[in-house]
Amino acid sequence: MIKQLYLIIFILWANSCDMVTGSGQKEASYVRDAEGKIVSGTVKEYKNDVLYAIRNVENYKLEGKTTIYQKDGKTLKSEIYYKKGIKHGVVKAYYKEGSLYRTYNYNEGLMDGEQKRFRKNGKLSSIAIYRNGEPNNSLKEYLIDGQLKKKYPTIKISTEDKMLLNGQYKVHVRMSDNSKKVQFYLGKLDKDGFIKSNAVRMGSKGDGFFTVTYTLALGQFVIEKLNIIAKTKTRQGNYYLTTKSYNVAIENRAQ
Repeated sequence: MIKQLYLIIFILWANSCDMVTGSGQKEASYVRDAEGKIVSGTVKEYKNDVLYAIRNVENYKLEGKTTIYQKDGKTLKSEIYYKKGIKHGVVKAYYKEGSLYRTYNYNEGLMDGEQKRFRKNGKLSSIAIYRNGEPNNSLKEYLIDGQLKKKYPTIKISTEDKMLLNGQYKVHVRMSDNSKKVQFYLGKLDKDGFIKSNAVRMGSKGDGFFTVTYTLALGQFVIEKLNIIAKTKTRQGNYYLTTKSYNVAIENRAQ
C-alpha cells in the first residue's frame, strides 16, 4: 500500500514538471515506476538545451516512432520505428541539410526488404534487397551521371601444385583488387540470390583470402567442384555478392 501511494505521488509530481533534470534532460510527459524507470509515454531528450530525440515508450520498451534531430534540434536526422523495443518497420536517415539519405526496412530487428540510398541532389544512389539481415546478389549502384555501375572486383583463383613433392595441392582464393573487406563462403546462392544457410564461411575476417589444401596419399585422387561466394563491401557501403566455380581434378601419382 505504501509503495502504491509512493508511485501515485511520484507520477503526479513528475507530470506537474515541465522538465526533469538528469541524463539528457528528459521532458516529463511519461510515467515512471517506483524505481524511476520509464513505463510509458513520450520522452523528449535534449543535448545542451537543444532537442535531440523524441521517443515513445510502452511497457518499458521503445514502441512506435522514434525521431532523432540534427544539432539544430529541428532538422531530421533519422526516423525509426520500434516494436517491443526492437527495430521494426521503415527507417529513414537524412543528410545534415535535411535531404533524404537512405530508407530501409527492419523486420523484428533484422534488415528485411528493399534498401535505397540517395545522393544529396535526390538522385538514387543504390538499391539493395535484404532478408533476415543478409543481402542478396541484386545490388544496383548508380554513378553520378545516373548510369548503372557495372565494374566490380571479381574472384581470382591461383593454384600451388606440390603433389610430387609432398602430396599437396592448394587452391588460393582472393579478390581481383586484393580487398580485405570481403567474406568468402563455399556454397551456393538460393533461387532468390541469397547465400544458402548451409554455406561454409572460409578464411578469417580481414585477411582478404583463403586457401583450400588437399593432401593425398599415393594413388588417391579428388574430383570436385568448389562453388565460391564472395561478399564484398563497395565504396558506397553496400554489400555485393559475386560467385565463381572451380573444378578440382588431382591425383597423387608420385613414384
